[in-house]
Amino acid sequence: AQCQEYIARVLSPVGRVLQAVAAEPGLIQHPGGEARAIAVVEALRGAVRATIARSQAPVFDFFVACFDSLLIVQSAGTGSAQISRLVLRLTEEIVAAQACFLCSAQQAILCRHCLRVVNVYAISG
Repeated sequence: AQCQEYIARVLSPVGRVLQAVAAEPGLIQHPGGEARAIAVVEALRGAVRATIARSQAPVFDFFVACFDSLLIVQSAGTGSAQISRLVLRLTEEIVAAQACFLCSAQQAILCRHCLRVVNVYAISG
């Protein structure tokens, strides 16, 4: 319980920034909006890389809650090679950090997200 509370306190600010960026996808087309999107995806990559076995479950739950917002940012940022690359790297890092801990239902959730990320990337050319 303490671990879940701690992870929620640590990750909720970056989650709110991600939601704010996803709420105004048109701003990603501007340099300041693109920089904000890049910064939030980089922060999320750091959170994934810092995951340890004890914090894995709440971190996975956090990312599941972020998947839709991440896809919005990826779609809005298709004109930015850096955003596209970072979202792909983040997805790869989520899989690497989480896959060995997940039950089959969670693996299915993660696989669906990966397919959606690849689909957005393929559509964007």
